[in-house]
Amino acid sequence: MSPRKKALGNISEYLSNTWRRDLAGDSLWTFNLPERPGFAECDVYYVTRTFSGRPGQLTGPVRSEKSRSNRTGERLRVGPLPFLFKFQFFEKDKEIKFKVKEHQWHPTHTETLFTARGLCLSEQKFITSDDQAISWVRLENTGRRPRSLKTIVTTPLALTPRTAILWENRNKNFVKWKATFNLKFRNTLNAVVDRYLLVQAPRFRAREDALRPWPGRQGTRLERSIRLRPGRSTRLMVVFGINEDEQHLHAKVRTTLRRRNPLGAHISTQNQWFRENIPSFSGDDPYLEKLYYYRWFVARRNMLDPAVGNIKYPAIYEGKAAFEGVVSFSLPHQIIETRWLKSPLYGFSQIRNVIAGQITEGRNIGRWCDDYLNWIPWSAWLLYQVHPDKQFLREIYQPMLAYVQHEMSPYYDEDGDLLPTVRGSWRTGMEYQPSFFYFTQPRWDHTLSSPWGKEQVTALERVDEASYLHLNVLAISRMARALGEKAEAVRYERLARKIKDAVIKYMWDEKSKFFYDIHPLNHKKALAAKCIVGFYPFFALIADEGHLSIFEHLANEKEFWTPWPAPTVSRDCPAYSPTPHWKVGPHASREKPHLYRCSWNGPVWPLANSLLAESLARAAKISKNHKLTNLFSQFIRKFTLLHFKDRDINSPWLVEHYNPETGEPLSPYHDYFHSWFNDLIIRHIVGFTPRDDEKIELHPVDIGLNEFMIEGINYRGKNIDIRWQRPRKKGRLRNEGYFLFVNGKKVFRAYGLERALIDL
Repeated sequence: MSPRKKALGNISEYLSNTWRRDLAGDSLWTFNLPERPGFAECDVYYVTRTFSGRPGQLTGPVRSEKSRSNRTGERLRVGPLPFLFKFQFFEKDKEIKFKVKEHQWHPTHTETLFTARGLCLSEQKFITSDDQAISWVRLENTGRRPRSLKTIVTTPLALTPRTAILWENRNKNFVKWKATFNLKFRNTLNAVVDRYLLVQAPRFRAREDALRPWPGRQGTRLERSIRLRPGRSTRLMVVFGINEDEQHLHAKVRTTLRRRNPLGAHISTQNQWFRENIPSFSGDDPYLEKLYYYRWFVARRNMLDPAVGNIKYPAIYEGKAAFEGVVSFSLPHQIIETRWLKSPLYGFSQIRNVIAGQITEGRNIGRWCDDYLNWIPWSAWLLYQVHPDKQFLREIYQPMLAYVQHEMSPYYDEDGDLLPTVRGSWRTGMEYQPSFFYFTQPRWDHTLSSPWGKEQVTALERVDEASYLHLNVLAISRMARALGEKAEAVRYERLARKIKDAVIKYMWDEKSKFFYDIHPLNHKKALAAKCIVGFYPFFALIADEGHLSIFEHLANEKEFWTPWPAPTVSRDCPAYSPTPHWKVGPHASREKPHLYRCSWNGPVWPLANSLLAESLARAAKISKNHKLTNLFSQFIRKFTLLHFKDRDINSPWLVEHYNPETGEPLSPYHDYFHSWFNDLIIRHIVGFTPRDDEKIELHPVDIGLNEFMIEGINYRGKNIDIRWQRPRKKGRLRNEGYFLFVNGKKVFRAYGLERALIDL
């Protein structure tokens, strides 16, 4: 079976490994599962974390309660669900301790083999898409004597606050209660919801009244006695469920318990999602192929539909290990990736979610709930290119226009130069970018603009903000034209041209051949702080043939070409550090560095790498020499390998940032969805390029692949397949060359990877 068919046939097997210990459903997920049966002492999340940085909590007093102060001095309760349920096995009142012998993680479930003296316990553990956490256990007596065991399943009911609603569970095979969850993520989610919780286990019994939920009381636990003769085994199943509707919760748990093979049904459902929603891809680079499917897993893992607060539609989170919410900064990266799904559902709904939280009155009218720099309007237009829907475009046009007008308001653009001022590095998502401290007195004083603190002290006109603004204004122009608003289209097209001219006039340095952040008052350039955002004007359709020399800085090992590129600031910047430390200026040194975990003065950032790859691909396409093509090829291969833990092909592992010198991850937050990669494969390696008109454009960058194939792209309702087989030096076979198929019909063939325009 080909790797492509193997991946789509069973994505659960294709991406499995032996070291991960996390599971996720839709709105319920866990991390750091311990090496013991059940969902014991692990990180449990429901919808999001609380404001205080802990998982979605039960409100009210909790026995394990801790407190901390928020920035306003208000005391915050911290009371997460510490676990879902846990197993304990006793023989003659002595607990049996199991040890892990084998472990296998799959995207859908885990399989773990435990052993104790004379006993073998194999457990399959998973969380379904409707948020049921299930442990399916086979317990076998491998010894020579009969065993009489007492099995206890402990629930988190003992840690439920007194405000919870309880039921009489005595002699039932379940423990049920109702509690209130306080769900908060920054400004984008603030909801208080009631949920029914249920732990059910066939042939177990709650022996005492659950109206006394204190630690150690049997009312919080389910019990079962087991007698096993030598060589015999028994099955145990425990299900944790959570839902807003009591009857629905009981019904879905009952359905699960009646299934002969609930894990098989779960795996089939998950595999089916991938078969039905993503284009298949294969090529002769196994790392690239494995990464393609892993990136789709990352997208799928971070999807959910909680329907709470401002999240009224199916959503995509930045992560489920961190930043568990809809974030405007990462949203366009998610849109540009997921627009290649066969259905635009998540793209459309993600945009609707951010619009639902848009500010509609006051000074900040038009702003999204969170105030990050972003290019959401442009990503919405790119989504429309693939899935054109005039009704949807009309729905989002005015909110997108309001956002662009907000970003261009005098509050940001005081001097009217069309280059908005950025007050505070956190708005860029790139705290501690050195350019923010270039103009301090003395230079590099990081204390004058600490993130989330004295943000008003330093200000810049940033290349990234100007690049995003140019694209967003272009998006408004194209949306207006598509909707028949010709005057509005012309107005914003002219405005985009003026922004482009301003970026080149004030930010481009002809002597050093680089785009720099500038001082907002005198337009002086931060010349000693070459930041990665200097490459963004190519991504933003601002830079052209006259600026190709900028990529000499990328190729220079003394600047951006580190062993694992690209650092977020050039190596020759005095503030450069491969780790998240600030080591220069009047208040820091190499001996006494300042640590900030998200410090972008050197560490590699996948988000920035995606933007850089896009910039480099565009430069390679407009250049007439092969140096930039080769540079793109080298960069994309290093970027690919960076996704793999210890460069092991069986361990794809995307985190927030990396050491540019060693490639070592600097963050534990994995499956982090605030960058894109599959869009780079489809548009630049395969070469399929969406357009505003009714033509198909093929424009690949040859990175040296001898073959690739992508099937099942849904483009404007047409099914697109593209194949490449590099011709041999002597003779040409029928299947060699570069092929395009539309709805199964061959409409184009070339013997090389070349640019072409074909009528759709």
